[in-house]
Amino acid sequence: MLALTPQVQCPILALRGDREDAYRYPAEEVRKLATVPCESEIVPDCDHFYNGREDRVAELVTGWLARTLGLKR
Repeated sequence: MLALTPQVQCPILALRGDREDAYRYPAEEVRKLATVPCESEIVPDCDHFYNGREDRVAELVTGWLARTLGLKR
């Protein structure tokens, strides 16, 4: 996955729960390798399925979409 990151041609939002293995889900590395606008977020107190953190993930995604698309919130 990381090897393909520089080839992505659209903005990227990389999310990872803090209970996930950073090696398997390298959100920070994606941000470093991206050649397009990229944000990475590590969601605290969160597993791979974002159980119990759905509201926070929704905030992150909708905020990123609004910024990326230039929408008013």
